[in-house]
Amino acid sequence: MTPQRPTTLLTGGSRSPGAGIAPELASDHQLILVGRSAESLEPIVRESTPSRTPD
Repeated sequence: MTPQRPTTLLTGGSRSPGAGIAPELASDHQLILVGRSAESLEPIVRESTPSRTPD
């Protein structure tokens, strides 16, 4: 059984300091990002999401 990563709720995820810490936490946490708009969160999500290689 694989251990589950901790979940972190990050408010202000599209601005400092939330935007700065999201990529750091993403490596070993499941993130819930909250911001004023989906558009403002999109770049943070892209930066915080590990790239996947096709099988």
